[in-house]
Amino acid sequence: MICFDIETVPIEDKNLSDQQKEYITKKLAQALKRDPTLDPKAKEGELRGTDPYLAFIACIGMFWPQNGKAMSLTNDDEKLILESFWNLIVGENCFIGYNTLKFDIPFIIRRSMHHGVTPTNSLFLQYSKYDPTPIHYDMLLVLSGGRENYYSLHQACDFFGVASPKDGGVVASQVAEFYHSGRIQEVADYCLRDVKSTYELFQRAKPFYAK
Repeated sequence: MICFDIETVPIEDKNLSDQQKEYITKKLAQALKRDPTLDPKAKEGELRGTDPYLAFIACIGMFWPQNGKAMSLTNDDEKLILESFWNLIVGENCFIGYNTLKFDIPFIIRRSMHHGVTPTNSLFLQYSKYDPTPIHYDMLLVLSGGRENYYSLHQACDFFGVASPKDGGVVASQVAEFYHSGRIQEVADYCLRDVKSTYELFQRAKPFYAK
């Protein structure tokens, strides 16, 4: 069993290809057409920070509840982060996270494809959006009641009386800023707080899973 979380950072403008810039323009126009009240700058930032074609993984937090081991994988070379991650999950058969089915898992897979990193665990690849299985426990879906509602990790922690990762002074919107200013250790610490809070939520929910 392993609990994990990723932190992502948008690719800088100077490193974007013409195709990527065109993609951003197209996706932003579609979003504004659906909702003209959106702040274009904020929406572009959200798009660029959460799309694996436009962002990269700066950190992966990992926690093994069986022995209490925890670590954050960080490196200037994203490929090395991904290779380390795949090596560390060899043999694992249960994964816990928050919004992992929709975000973390497909992000890891697509960035691994981009770098030509070979997956080491076929079970990790067996995920289905909106359908938690005994392999993947996505606490967002469990605690939000499926896809009808959305509660952030911070909101879930507040509701269940669990320490929030935001209590450490870093929030998701600051990850890119901290990364580019060389404060990667603070990002890593924040990522591990995410992971440990998620596991505490899993402990609360575990008795309610059908056996």
